[in-house]
Amino acid sequence: MARLRLWWRVIKAALCSRSNRQFYDRIAPVYDQVFVEHEQHADRMVELLQTNLAGQADATRVLDIGCGTGLLTRKLADRGFDVTGLDISFESLRLMQQSAANVHAVHAEGARLPFTDDAFQAIVSLGSWRHFPDPRRVMKEIIRALRPDGLLVIGYFPPSLGGAIHQ
Repeated sequence: MARLRLWWRVIKAALCSRSNRQFYDRIAPVYDQVFVEHEQHADRMVELLQTNLAGQADATRVLDIGCGTGLLTRKLADRGFDVTGLDISFESLRLMQQSAANVHAVHAEGARLPFTDDAFQAIVSLGSWRHFPDPRRVMKEIIRALRPDGLLVIGYFPPSLGGAIHQ
């Protein structure tokens, strides 16, 4: 019954929200309780980064685009990565910072990354790609902010649609 109430809250937010930002602000408090299957995808993405960046001394700066409440961001920080979580939802970022004080939180859109060129060794995005109104613009920004030898990992549902892409 409790799970049904959580889903009702998500459905109600979807029906009443005028934007992705408003929707995610409304469901942020229950997001991690509703979408529990995301954890296995986040674990796989962390594994991909650790495997593909092994032995690179400066391979610690990671940007998590569409970080939400910070599931992947926290897991990366726990493994020693210097992680910046970026999201359009103020409430999601607030909750992420409450649970992970050792990460940087940035309120911005993927199509306008507020970072210098070549700022990150890796950029990750778990499940947020479908929300970008202009995915080509987001990809241009990723290419700009990612180091020439950087790694892009996009997690999608089902996980077989995602993977590691070396630039």
